[in-house]
Amino acid sequence: MRNVTTPWLSAFVLSALTSYVWPALPSLTVLLIVTGLISSACIVTIIAPHAVGGLTPLRPAIFIAHGLAVGTLWMASVGHWYYAWQLPRDKIQQDVTLSGTVVDARCRPDGHTYTLTTRVFKARGWPGRRAVRLHEQSDYPCLQAGTRITATVVLKPAYGTANPIGFNFQQYLTSQGIVATGYVRQRHVVFVPAPSLRQRLQRLIQSRDHDYQRWLLLLLTGDKSKLRAEDWALLRRTGTGHLFSISGLHLGIIAAALFPLTGFIVGLLVSRCTWIPTRAIWPLTLLAVALLTGLYAQIAGAALPVIRAWVLLIIGLLLALTRRNWNGLHVGLCMLSACIILFPLSVLSAGFYLSSGAVLAIWLLLWRYRWYQLRWYQLLWRLQLALSLTLLPVVVSWFSVMSVSAIPVNLLLVPLMSVVLPVLLLLLLLAWGIPPVSDSSLWLAHRIMGSLIDAVAWLDKGLPVPLTLFPPNNLMVIVAVITLLVVLPPFAYRRLAIALLTLPLAFSFVPFSSRFMHVHVLDAGQGTAVIVTRGRHAMVVDTGPAHNGVAPVTEYALIPLLKRHRLHLDHIIVSHNDNDHAGGAKALQDYLNRAGQSPRWYRPHQGCYAGKTLHWQQVEVHFLWPERGSAMAGNNGSCVVMLDVGAQRLLLPGDIERSAEYSLLAGTPGLRASIMLAPHHGSDTSSTGALIEAVSPQTVIFTQGFENRWGFPERAVVERYRARGVRMMASSESGYIRLTFAPQRPVRIESMRHTLRPRWYFRARQFHTMD
Repeated sequence: MRNVTTPWLSAFVLSALTSYVWPALPSLTVLLIVTGLISSACIVTIIAPHAVGGLTPLRPAIFIAHGLAVGTLWMASVGHWYYAWQLPRDKIQQDVTLSGTVVDARCRPDGHTYTLTTRVFKARGWPGRRAVRLHEQSDYPCLQAGTRITATVVLKPAYGTANPIGFNFQQYLTSQGIVATGYVRQRHVVFVPAPSLRQRLQRLIQSRDHDYQRWLLLLLTGDKSKLRAEDWALLRRTGTGHLFSISGLHLGIIAAALFPLTGFIVGLLVSRCTWIPTRAIWPLTLLAVALLTGLYAQIAGAALPVIRAWVLLIIGLLLALTRRNWNGLHVGLCMLSACIILFPLSVLSAGFYLSSGAVLAIWLLLWRYRWYQLRWYQLLWRLQLALSLTLLPVVVSWFSVMSVSAIPVNLLLVPLMSVVLPVLLLLLLLAWGIPPVSDSSLWLAHRIMGSLIDAVAWLDKGLPVPLTLFPPNNLMVIVAVITLLVVLPPFAYRRLAIALLTLPLAFSFVPFSSRFMHVHVLDAGQGTAVIVTRGRHAMVVDTGPAHNGVAPVTEYALIPLLKRHRLHLDHIIVSHNDNDHAGGAKALQDYLNRAGQSPRWYRPHQGCYAGKTLHWQQVEVHFLWPERGSAMAGNNGSCVVMLDVGAQRLLLPGDIERSAEYSLLAGTPGLRASIMLAPHHGSDTSSTGALIEAVSPQTVIFTQGFENRWGFPERAVVERYRARGVRMMASSESGYIRLTFAPQRPVRIESMRHTLRPRWYFRARQFHTMD
């Protein structure tokens, strides 16, 4: 059977991984029929191979097809299960009573974030619990994992903005199985269970005042809430975040430390207890390792990466229990298949690809270069160096950071952490279990932790600044394939394949054609941020909102887009000073200062006034409003801009309302434009019938937040555009929108969710006023 098991597992894993790029979920009915037919063929070839002799040569292909079908059916079933329940329309942004159990809590001074599981939701017959993510003000004491709570909450469907660069929050929510987000309005019933071992150890660490208390909480219990901004910056610069955030690596270190210790103890017990057979030493050792690492996983907070690593460890231990000589590839495929079956949505998370990529890289390197013949210390540093290089495409693709200096730092710290972590955990357990030595054990743990952090800080002083890169994901896939080809043994046309694959990398440095003008309407939530580009030159119109001193759209989407395409910023237009349009201005100015660029800024009455025209990159930029000396301010004082590219024009009206629209119409003849952004995000105080008639747009874009509390775009506005046959798009439903203006061609409109990167987990419900 092994000659078909490995191909079947390979096909199952590969087909399951393709779910990452599915534009939509396939039909379960069709998949069930196809899988049933292929299953029948497999059964026939197993039970009666002689009766179907003609199919015998096709047996491997039949099993591969079966693996592909089962993997696709499994992931499609999980996707349909995830979407089987949707928050009812009449419950969105409304008070609802929710009962559930806290499975994850992140306590911070500015507010707490919980993940709850609940059975309140009915999911059209699909079984299982659902997860909800809630935020709560810090006025309440933070809840702990395991707490059962009933509260009045305000919910909306799981959602995140969709831009071509930056962290995708909606994908993260899907990978965690979270179907709704919201906030706690009022607690009603809270049942706090007895403190868990993890909570007792956390209280023990916090009972001693020490400078490195927060680091012990992070490394030993997985509590990240106490870390400061400068701590995270230190970990990013040195590339050591994975060493201090508990993951499968830490569980592996603990397991490696436990094997010799438990083996010695079990052997000693068996030698004393003559009634226990000697052959029981091996299974008892494996059982002890499994139980103790499971206990460690609970102390570490039972985070998904740790639980996933523990399950994979159990599978490895079970295979080791058989005492058979398992092929390394077969073991790896079994582990990956089990991970996909038990944690299917994790294929959407970075941790899955880092851990599975590490497993694949280790097996490939050991097989290719026969490193298993090396001494342990030679094997350790070679594997660490090779993993740092081979996993670089994955790291850059997910985190957009490449820290070359992290390689030597990790070469030093990974072996050190292999010793420090078990020692610190032992000291903490001694302090908890033996009160007389509590003070001395914690003092020593703090000293060791302090020395480790001081060493990281010392290394940081001499390190170069990590490179921040924003390459497209498809290029990183090509780099990963090239890396694989380099590692594989020589074969025919290998060099040719590598040379051909490098061509897309070379062409990636070619800028946008200067023949085309591209307009990038970023998904800024309830706000507006637009980048206009031609060749290597760019102009920004509005910068999106800022919250608590952070401008997420500018910092994580607008600036990275400028960096990705190596654009020089010539002009910045801020339509008005409301936060949803000007919140990111300071963050953008800080970036320009670092980049050595000095574009011109335009604001109402500060360079922006009616009648002014810029001639920029063969584009006529007409400022249409406000009039010189106009007393209008706020929304009605917004800077209104028309971009003229010959046959096509784009109107950017800011937040002007009815009175400003009428004044604009009276003083501006020839206001026609093929595309316009809706004034004031689709408020009923704007988009008058007269303005729509005068502009006569083919397409209007509403820049508005998903399920925003103002109800933008309002139904009356939608009906006005609809009555005039205008195509309507909303950033909340389409995500990032790219407009391409080309000579003698209609404007090409592409959107993140529909054409550029359509994914089944990017789905966004259409706003109810646009139904």
